[in-house]
Amino acid sequence: MNEIIIKSGRFKYTEKVSLKFKIVQRDFTPGSGDYADASIIQDDQPGTCYEILYEIAGEHERFAGGGYFRTVNEAINRISNMVQVVNWDG
Repeated sequence: MNEIIIKSGRFKYTEKVSLKFKIVQRDFTPGSGDYADASIIQDDQPGTCYEILYEIAGEHERFAGGGYFRTVNEAINRISNMVQVVNWDG
């Protein structure tokens, strides 16, 4: 899977621990794979989207998905609303 990091940083996980996050650009939005869903939800959809990846606590440099967004600004807003303290890189 092609991964282009658009924006990254760290967020406060606990008083003493901060974890990394990144927003990556993808060239498709993954579908649910659930046969009961409509095909537009079930199937992968071509086109640019942005995925948030959060570092897993206790697992250095291992990331879990935090959702897919149509724009970078939507992804930035989600991060800003989901975690207490955000420190953006750059």
